[in-house]
Amino acid sequence: MKETYLNILQHLSGIPLRWIDLDKGQLSSSTRPEIAFPACLIKTEIIRADSQGANVQLLTLQVTLRLVFVFIGSTSLQAPQQIRNESMQYLDTVQEVYLKLQGKLNQDNRRYDRISQREQDADGIKIVNMVFQTVILDKSAA
Repeated sequence: MKETYLNILQHLSGIPLRWIDLDKGQLSSSTRPEIAFPACLIKTEIIRADSQGANVQLLTLQVTLRLVFVFIGSTSLQAPQQIRNESMQYLDTVQEVYLKLQGKLNQDNRRYDRISQREQDADGIKIVNMVFQTVILDKSAA
C-alpha cells in the first residue's frame, strides 16, 4: 500500500494543490481542518483479494482522492461572468487530477480507472470524492 501511495504522489506532482497527504481523518474534526487549501487526501483500501498460490495475492484496490477546496463566490447565472468563472476554477483542478491518474500505471504496470466521483459541501468547503480502482500483485508473504 505504501508503494501505491508513493506512486500516486508521483502522478499528482505539478498539480496546483497546496496539501497532498494520506487521509487520516483530517475532515472528520468538528473544527476547520488544519490543512492548506486546495488539498488532496488519499485513502487506499483493499476491496478484493484473490489467492494466486504460494502466499501471493492479486489485490483490487480502491483509491479515494478527497479533493478539498475553500468555496467562495457564486456560480449562479445572475453572477457576473468573471465571478462565475473564478468560482468554478476548482473544477479545472478536479479535471487536472483526473487526467494525471486516469489510465496511468501503478507500481505493477496496471491502470488506474476512475469508478465514481461525487461532490459534497460542508461549511464553505467543497469536497470532491474521486474514486479509482487498480490491481496489484502482493508477494510480501511469499
